This record gives sequence, structure tokens and C-alpha cells, in this order.
Amino acid sequence: MSTLRNVVNELQNLVSKDYAHAEIHKGKHFVATIFDEAMGDNEILELCFKTPTDKEYHMTINYAGKVAGHVELLGSADWSGGATGEQVEVTNRNQTINSLSTVLDDFIAVGVYESSGMMVKGVSGLAGTTLWESWNFAVKNQGGVAAGGSRDEFILAPDTKYAIKYHANAGSNAGFLELNWYEEGV
Repeated sequence: MSTLRNVVNELQNLVSKDYAHAEIHKGKHFVATIFDEAMGDNEILELCFKTPTDKEYHMTINYAGKVAGHVELLGSADWSGGATGEQVEVTNRNQTINSLSTVLDDFIAVGVYESSGMMVKGVSGLAGTTLWESWNFAVKNQGGVAAGGSRDEFILAPDTKYAIKYHANAGSNAGFLELNWYEEGV
């Protein structure tokens, strides 16, 4: 009887939830967020990480800025690792399950990528190939405050270093960068 109940529950999940939402319920969906409320012109927020060899990441990039800015997805990224910058905690979106993301960072030692459930920000020497860019030309709303942003989705390859950068293109800015993803074996 319990097997039949499991099948019925899974069918109900498929009918009522999309796949990404179902992954949240399984504890396989993660989020990392950074923001800066006082970005100056040309300042950057970034999240850097490496995907493991056995997983691809289905990731959405959400960003917003108070005034003009743009976001970049860098592939084949490289940076000066080993305790440069700061670690950013990755949170499992299902708080009833205690599992960490398989995302890798090299905060402890340069070139030694470990799964610590963290990404890194504020690194030095960040470079890579721009795979995608999106621009935010903030427009003032009725309250006189400019705001704009976007949400875009990518499937990230296994065993690859990535960085997502939000650039402030004007002074008196505030920036927000959020990554949401689920991990699937290859």
C-alpha cells in the first residue's frame, strides 16, 4: 500500500509542480545572494564557483539595481583563490533537509576546490570569457526611484569555473545578485 501511495504522491507532484519546484521539495535546490546598498560607479558584485565533475547546474540569475547596471556570466573563469575575498553561504531552499550544495570553492587553498557549501565574492584578479551579458537601464517609477533588473536561466556545464558579475554603471547605486539552481547528475 505504501508503494502505491508513493506513486500517487509523485504523480500529484508532477501534475501540480514544475520540475524545478519539485527539486525544492527534494532538497536539491539552492540559493546564494549578495547585495551592496551603496555601490559607486564601476563597482562590482561577483559570485565565483566551480561546478563538480558529475553535476550540471540548472541556474537562474536574478539581478537588480537602483540605477543603470549590467550583469555578466563568465565561463572558464579564473581568480586569485586561497583566502582572497569572502565566502558566501549557499542555502538549501528546503530547510527541512540538511544537505549541502555540491558547489566548489577554493577559499582555503589556491586551485584546491572543495565542496563546502560556499561560493566566493570579492576575489582579486577575476577574468574569464563573457558568455552572456544583460543590461539594466533603470527608469524612474512614479515614486521617483529608479529600479530595474532581470531573471535569466542557464544550464551550466560540469567541471567548469564560473563567475557572475553585477556592474554598477552609475553612482549612487545599489545592487543585488541572486543565484537559484538545482543540481542534476550527468
